[in-house]
Amino acid sequence: MVEGPQPVRLVVDPLAEIDLAFPFWIKPVKSVSSYLAFRIRDQRDFDQALRTLRSEIDRLAVPFDHILGHARLPPQIAAVSGRHCIAEAEISRGRQCTLEGYVYEGEVVVYGVFDSVRAGGGRSSFARYQYPSTLPARVRRRMAAITRRFMTHIGYDGAPFNVEYFWDPRDDAIRMLEVNTRISKSHCPLFKMVDGEYHHAVNLALGLGRRPDFPFRRGQHRVAAKFMLRHFRDARVARVPDAAELEALRARFPDTEIELHVAPGMRLSQLHVQDSYSYEVAVIYMGAPDQPTLLRNYARLVDAMNLVFEDDGGERVR
Repeated sequence: MVEGPQPVRLVVDPLAEIDLAFPFWIKPVKSVSSYLAFRIRDQRDFDQALRTLRSEIDRLAVPFDHILGHARLPPQIAAVSGRHCIAEAEISRGRQCTLEGYVYEGEVVVYGVFDSVRAGGGRSSFARYQYPSTLPARVRRRMAAITRRFMTHIGYDGAPFNVEYFWDPRDDAIRMLEVNTRISKSHCPLFKMVDGEYHHAVNLALGLGRRPDFPFRRGQHRVAAKFMLRHFRDARVARVPDAAELEALRARFPDTEIELHVAPGMRLSQLHVQDSYSYEVAVIYMGAPDQPTLLRNYARLVDAMNLVFEDDGGERVR
């Protein structure tokens, strides 16, 4: 385990308030998909991140504070608005995964483990979520035991959760990143493909005061993934597949969902709510009988999509 997140007030010299060595991460207390999350290697990185945070944090802070204004909060929570940030020690060595679970009448149940595979400089952007996890069974059991102990300790009950961890195979250390008090939207189609049901069923059962009875390995695929197709520098979108091409790709790769986020003529920097180091141009959900087939089919699909990006001079860029 690592030191807990430290609230950071955006004051004259906020770096002096952070008792963490470089590199560390800074991000808003409320965000989504790593939006406005920055890896801080030195004073220059911190100053640049602070300028961006101050100019853009209201996009999520204002609605978040509006919602909190309708809640009765303990003083220590009420004092922290959506304009606050969190500084976190870097614990991202090794492999990342997420455990999906719930607590019912004090019993903590973990019903799925996902690999979270990162890409890009510093492995700062998610490339795919894959289910089920390929981590060693003994590591998954240890994570489940830590999760049961933690959720019991905080008194959580009658609701779902997911917990993100890093496992470093070099020293066999397990480090908890965060706990989310909800199901993951991104994982829902993957549960359907592998287990045969969306895990909204867990949410609904708990909401009705019932013990969830979630299926296991009753889906059409042995493995599934959500791929986040990314571009790592700004460019103009020159070509995307049209509706007929997308339909042909879905026929060629059955049970595949393709969500394009870009259109011809737009710049990638026009995309909203992106992480700080890449642009998510499409999301692709796929199932397969095994991981090699899954990765091979994904590579073929991306190649067949024939997405084209150009720089300001009209030259193709990757």
